[in-house]
Amino acid sequence: MKLIKNKQKSNEKFDQLVSPQINKLYKFLCAYTKDFNLAQDILQDCLIKAYINLSALKDESKISSWLYKISVNCAKDSFKNNVFESCGEVEVVSEGNSYTKTEMKHDISQYLMRLTSDEREIIILKDMLDYSYDEISELLGISQSNVGVRLYRARDKFKELIYNTEYSSKEGKF
Repeated sequence: MKLIKNKQKSNEKFDQLVSPQINKLYKFLCAYTKDFNLAQDILQDCLIKAYINLSALKDESKISSWLYKISVNCAKDSFKNNVFESCGEVEVVSEGNSYTKTEMKHDISQYLMRLTSDEREIIILKDMLDYSYDEISELLGISQSNVGVRLYRARDKFKELIYNTEYSSKEGKF
């Protein structure tokens, strides 16, 4: 009976700490992988690992960064295990030199996937999920100035990818 009560307390603690973070993790993984099904699979792996290792969490106030690190590691493991198919070359689709928002989002997603996982990660955290430099610094375990440097370099590479294609010549610069 004691084992059942401990397991119930563990489940309640997990629900209390992790449930509020699930949507944010899923958004991050969707942006990171650009594949909703893969993001769900990775999220499930992340939650299993978090549940198993919940007792290793020493400071409950850092639950967000702890879960984020688990999700990034799970995503990187998926890439290493060739679960994710690479995007290959970007094909630019236009209708009379006029892009729809959907096509533009798709094209930008394709360019984003051509960045390294570290570059993609920092752009997603700052520009898509709107984390502050301080939050990113804590999540990645780097200084705020290093966040700025990495973000600058990642954005610069991203711009380079976009501007060196026919996309920029058809639509003008962003």
